[in-house]
Amino acid sequence: MIKALAAEIISRLNKRVLLFITGGAVNIKEVFTVLRENPLASYGIVMSEAAARVIPGEYIESLKGKIIREKSEMTGEINRADLVVIPVMTRNTLSKVSLGIADNLVTLGISEAVMMNKKILVVKDSFDPENPVNISLGYTKNKYYNQMLLNYCERLKNMGIEFTDAGQLNERLRHALGIKFESSKPPKAEKKIISNILTLEDLLGMGKGHVELCLEGGTKISPLARDYIESNGITIKYLREKE
Repeated sequence: MIKALAAEIISRLNKRVLLFITGGAVNIKEVFTVLRENPLASYGIVMSEAAARVIPGEYIESLKGKIIREKSEMTGEINRADLVVIPVMTRNTLSKVSLGIADNLVTLGISEAVMMNKKILVVKDSFDPENPVNISLGYTKNKYYNQMLLNYCERLKNMGIEFTDAGQLNERLRHALGIKFESSKPPKAEKKIISNILTLEDLLGMGKGHVELCLEGGTKISPLARDYIESNGITIKYLREKE
């Protein structure tokens, strides 16, 4: 009887989350870590062809979710979902969904979720023209293109979709699922990079603001990496004096 009661309680606590994943790459390590470490979510996963090529397979496997490939099955999952999450939304997907274009399983599924008025949470890092990574990569130099993306984002907000960045995903995800927790300031983290040259690629998986970056003395920093460090408030500490 106790086992049956425990199983019933767990089943009620467990939340059904449907993920629509596209082929972006900005801050995906941080995003998938948050998803993987959420103990009360059961995932269904719909991926675009680009996502299958770009997102590391181990990230998807770590979620232990059910991959959905058929439209009829996807519609059923949307109906049952407590929350729809788009952990990676590209500029392409943002534009299509905001214009009502549904030309693949992911855009069709997001459109159906909007029409069903489901609770939808989107991580905006991959398309956001204000994201430091996109700025460092030189993708935000055309202010009119940037404004177009922001207008699409605002249109989806008016439809009830919520947006967050990777750094706030854990808090927003738990809030959306009704999971109470005590927030605390994240501890200072250190990342030691043993390398002659620090590049932007080395930095993309790091957090923001609270990170102390440890470098070997004499390590050179590429221009894009330096822009990213300055934009994200990362502190540099050399393990020994630079030569």
